[in-house]
Amino acid sequence: MAKKGETLSLKIDSLAYGGRGVARHDQCVIFVDKALPYQEVSAFIYKKRSGYGEAKILDILKESKKRADPMCEHFSHCGGCAHQNLDYTEQIEQKRQQIEDIFSRQVGIKDFQVSTIIPAEDIYHYRNKMEFTFSSQRWILSDEKEGAESDFALGLHVPRRWDKILNINACHIQQTVGNEIVNFVRAESKRLELNPYNQKTHNGFLRHLVLRFGINTGDIMVNFVTSYEKT
Repeated sequence: MAKKGETLSLKIDSLAYGGRGVARHDQCVIFVDKALPYQEVSAFIYKKRSGYGEAKILDILKESKKRADPMCEHFSHCGGCAHQNLDYTEQIEQKRQQIEDIFSRQVGIKDFQVSTIIPAEDIYHYRNKMEFTFSSQRWILSDEKEGAESDFALGLHVPRRWDKILNINACHIQQTVGNEIVNFVRAESKRLELNPYNQKTHNGFLRHLVLRFGINTGDIMVNFVTSYEKT
């Protein structure tokens, strides 16, 4: 039986609902963060409960045959997309398996069949709404120089961090023109010395940038969400 603090060699069988990899060890289910189906990994058990454990990858022993190269430069750090590194056909298959699992194991319905899932026509540049966050607490990447500017960010949250924002240069799930708008707004806001909001101190003016794209009309709505300042 797996124990908290233990390091195990695991083979990832599938993806659980929510996106974590599923492995099994001595009749115990292990949910592995950021794992892909068919990977073999060395993983550290950081949480153990009755019947299941949770783990993070220490090393990839064998790469998944379904791994894909992510299009986005921010994929490793951004909380926006979970599986750009998994072949899209396999993503669909994993979703089908999850639906079967929900109805058969959790609901108890055995005699049914999931119809073929219709794939998306476009797997990039399909979103018609995006919300970006301003912050005075920019997430600093490990390869950045010491003393890099960290008091202004416009982008998306780092996974599991409500207070840290990753600057986004190009998000490939929104319309291409949206990236031009984000970069322009960031540069102009800094030039005009408009202060980004700080979630901890509740100081600052700019909070969110919301973009809506009219797919059929070509119209773009640009919304600024700000804090309230007494006059």
